[in-house]
Amino acid sequence: MMITKHLSCKMMKTKGLILLAVLLLCAFLAAPAAASGYETAGEHPGMTIRFEDGAAWVTVPFTAEGAEYLLRLVDADGGIVWIGQRTGGGYLTFEKIPLPAPQTAASYTFLLTGSAEGFSPITALIRWTPDSPVEPDPGCPRDASCPLGRFTDLDPAAWYHDGIHRALEDGIMNGLGDGTFRPNAVTSRAMLVTMLWRMAGEPRVRYDAGFTDVAENAWYAGAVRWAASSGIVSGYDAVTFGPDDGVTQEQLALILWRYAGMPADAGPDPLSRFGDGGRVSPWAADAMRWAVSSGIFGGGGDGLLRPGDRASRAEVAAVLTRFER
Repeated sequence: MMITKHLSCKMMKTKGLILLAVLLLCAFLAAPAAASGYETAGEHPGMTIRFEDGAAWVTVPFTAEGAEYLLRLVDADGGIVWIGQRTGGGYLTFEKIPLPAPQTAASYTFLLTGSAEGFSPITALIRWTPDSPVEPDPGCPRDASCPLGRFTDLDPAAWYHDGIHRALEDGIMNGLGDGTFRPNAVTSRAMLVTMLWRMAGEPRVRYDAGFTDVAENAWYAGAVRWAASSGIVSGYDAVTFGPDDGVTQEQLALILWRYAGMPADAGPDPLSRFGDGGRVSPWAADAMRWAVSSGIFGGGGDGLLRPGDRASRAEVAAVLTRFER
């Protein structure tokens, strides 16, 4: 088979590989952006794959310092679609690998080879399924009448429709004042406490939090005073709140857990179902267990929670919708 021929070309010069990688990358950068629709198929120990916005992030947990690693994306006919080279040393990630978006279902293979002594090639199969039309929600025609239609960067047919629709209708979230919503923007601490404050009915509290980075007339000042006084969101210290800092997934779980009254979860540990469940910080473990067992957090389609990843505005809208059920 042709794939055998491609995979056996171990004598190719490094300069030639780099040149080929540059040419292929340039070709993809000039091509239209691919839509999402990828998933992994089968087991691929030693390699973690994440998909986002038509690209892939491939991470290898253990690599040898100074060894060279070559990652190829190969199509079903053995043709090299993409190729990249990195120098090892602990965790190694190939970032933003551009992916094709064919008109029909297709399969591709990631192949990782390395110069480290005793390193065995790693392969992972991924599959592409073309996007299928989203069935309209009976409660919303998902047309110009949908609240999402007020924003130039929102698609009423996208996965985030239900969460953002409800957040807009309930007045929990708003746009950013320039006609955009920015669903993929990171949710800041100021944004999150304001959403929860609105959910709580915008209670007014007389409390001087003493945060020097929260101006008295800031749009989120009332929400910060309420959150700090109730113990839902504390500052980093007595004078620092960090309103512009992004909120991670595990921080989001902790804040919602506190908002809900820190309920106990007496069931079996649900974090063990996830490949990175052990990476949840100890201070967030109880909150994350509660969030997962309650169905508020479900992880991605790849079986990962990504507790340290920052939560986007669209993701927070979806989480809050599940939280309020």
